[in-house]
Amino acid sequence: MNVDVTIGARLWRVGMVPTGQPDRIQVTVKGRRREFEVVWIGGETLSLRSIDDGRTCEIAIRQSPGWTGSRGELEVALGSQLFRAIVAEEGAVGKRVEAASGSPNGSRAVVSPMPGRIVRILVTSGATVVAGQPVIVIEAMKMENELRAQKDGVVREIAVKEGMAIEAGAPLVVVD
Repeated sequence: MNVDVTIGARLWRVGMVPTGQPDRIQVTVKGRRREFEVVWIGGETLSLRSIDDGRTCEIAIRQSPGWTGSRGELEVALGSQLFRAIVAEEGAVGKRVEAASGSPNGSRAVVSPMPGRIVRILVTSGATVVAGQPVIVIEAMKMENELRAQKDGVVREIAVKEGMAIEAGAPLVVVD
């Protein structure tokens, strides 16, 4: 299974496959493959032991109320550090969109990784944006999340309005 995981403004494609051995999983991030022994040691706490070097870490994972099993928001505690991770099916974040004629036009849509509400639209139609620039703010689970342009370009379409409720995977802003 492959998923896209966003932590802060960074998008990571993560591949996970069982190894065929009990309690073991193979994880691939940025082409680097590692194998872990995985043991649940409490309600929300997971122990990961690297098969490669024997290092162990404990991670507490809490799912958001809107978690669907393959997409949503996770709160991950690694030691004293707390991360919010947005998880979506592979390719759902910044997915390619097609022109009305059906031919590829190189546009990229900023899509919502989770259900929520539009708080602020930070760009206007026709505005020039750069990759990584915040374009929209959504609220999900009482937290505001800035979503960013995936490429340099011009805002072709804004598909939402402030205050609007949105579903996970909804296109929000299209950049040519």
